[in-house]
Amino acid sequence: MAELIWSERAVLDVEHIYDYIANDSPMYARLTTESIIRSVERLQQFPVSGRGLPEFPELLYTEVIIGNYRVIYKHDPGTN
Repeated sequence: MAELIWSERAVLDVEHIYDYIANDSPMYARLTTESIIRSVERLQQFPVSGRGLPEFPELLYTEVIIGNYRVIYKHDPGTN
């Protein structure tokens, strides 16, 4: 299983997403952020399930799309 490390920026981004949506709907904010977190946690089991960044194909980063949000991550095969 791959190790999952959230950057401080990523945690803040999820918190900001929650806060922004919660202005209109706290329930939808919770559901959205839970969906993001579950999708990212799934990367522990399937770390190569994303796709390369279309705008930067030379970079070793990958993305997964969750609803209207994009999570960019880097998988280091040596850390499994």
